Amino acid sequence: MKNTLSLFAFFTLCGSIVLAGGTFKDGPHFAYPTGGDVRDEQGGFGWQVTYDHKNHWSVDLSVTRQTDKLDDLNLVSEPFEDRLDLELVAIALSARLDYPIQHFTFYVGAGVGYYWMRTDNDRVNRSIRQNPQALPAGVSNLRVSADIDDTIAYHWAAGIEWRWTAQWEVFAEYRRVALDSDIIYRTTEDRPRDDVVERQQSRSRQKFSYDHGLIRAGINYRF
Repeated sequence: MKNTLSLFAFFTLCGSIVLAGGTFKDGPHFAYPTGGDVRDEQGGFGWQVTYDHKNHWSVDLSVTRQTDKLDDLNLVSEPFEDRLDLELVAIALSARLDYPIQHFTFYVGAGVGYYWMRTDNDRVNRSIRQNPQALPAGVSNLRVSADIDDTIAYHWAAGIEWRWTAQWEVFAEYRRVALDSDIIYRTTEDRPRDDVVERQQSRSRQKFSYDHGLIRAGINYRF
């Protein structure tokens, strides 16, 4: 299903570009995730490619990287540090309706994206290694991890573009993302018993929601 949606997005964009009477443009953008399930608001960045069709509608393909820190997953208890670094990279396709007024273009749109979700568990496991006296009784070593599945997410957006020359324009946009995935927890405990180390492993899966807002601002060059 995911591969089918990705191919559909690719051919939709290619089909739009070959239509006559439009303008092709691209450029970088700054991204600021906020609200919803965002824990630690940090700036991100990306690139967008847009096809405008006679100022009536447009298709936008963007790649955006953003980060967060997840500190409410209850992987471990004090004195261990229960905090993971999250990296999110999204390839998103949007269809937009445009309303131009002189040098400004107002637009609304909606679309779908594929989201790569990566977690860095080193912070938690390093704190475990630094505090061996806090391990549960009978446990000589403990390793934990939380991995989030890649997923498809949907969004809607509203924004404004300002063209200050024939080729250059700036834009600002608010995007709301509805993202649901699964998070997989893994725990490994080493327990020495009679000169033998027994390794006990557990694994569980839970739903993970990461709905959020994304403020994007950037610049485009029109070809």
